[in-house]
Amino acid sequence: MQQVIAMHRPETLDTLIAKRETLLSAYQNAAYARTYRGVVERIRAKEQQLGRDPKLPLTRAVATGLARLMAYKDEYEVARLYADPAYLDKLRAQFDG
Repeated sequence: MQQVIAMHRPETLDTLIAKRETLLSAYQNAAYARTYRGVVERIRAKEQQLGRDPKLPLTRAVATGLARLMAYKDEYEVARLYADPAYLDKLRAQFDG
């Protein structure tokens, strides 16, 4: 029996930020997404000045956590998602019936 081992490359910080910026733009608007990017970029600049860890763990944590905080799934977001045909198609593809 052969065993398949899948190798996954970690998501780059730039990719992580770009995906969350896109999410926040859809969630609210482009200005809201720019606010997110501005905060993350300020943290990145400060962390790079320190020069301790090239992987920028603080910036990665802020990029992830701030996006979660800013995209809190309130009733308006849920309504927006259900109004999106692509979201409904995705749900239908996941469940029978």
